[in-house]
Amino acid sequence: MHLLGEGMNVDEPGGLALLDRAVELGGLDSVRSIALEFEYGGRLPKDVRRSIEWYRRGFEMGGVELAFALGLIFERGEGVAVDHVQAMHWFERGAESCLRSRLQYAHGLWAGRGVRQDRKLAVDLYRSLADLAGSQGGNGLPVPYDVCADAMERIAGAYYVGEGAPKD
Repeated sequence: MHLLGEGMNVDEPGGLALLDRAVELGGLDSVRSIALEFEYGGRLPKDVRRSIEWYRRGFEMGGVELAFALGLIFERGEGVAVDHVQAMHWFERGAESCLRSRLQYAHGLWAGRGVRQDRKLAVDLYRSLADLAGSQGGNGLPVPYDVCADAMERIAGAYYVGEGAPKD
């Protein structure tokens, strides 16, 4: 492994060139794998800043679900400073087609964390997720129960306190 120097001398430029070649051959799946390797370490050295670069690259290639991973990195401050503005930026970018991004973006809107507080929009997003309960996502798999359940609980709370929805 050129980057780690296992069985050979460390050759970072050579290792990065091989990663680029892997992307040419494997496309988005390779980018996702490389980003995960840099995020958690293993076959590649742990380097969150590089994982962010690779997640962004994958997002630009059409991997919209990678916006969720980017949002989590910034929200949790994993290897970078906590940055709620950046987290919400990425959750919003992924919200249309990644249900977990939509849920996190709605949480941010409700709390006014990293974005201007908008409880009505948050409830609308929660409702869009709750309406998917029991259905299948675009990938043919069932919509995750935990996402729908969390959204339903948030809607119930909004009605209870009368914020973002009429008090019930």
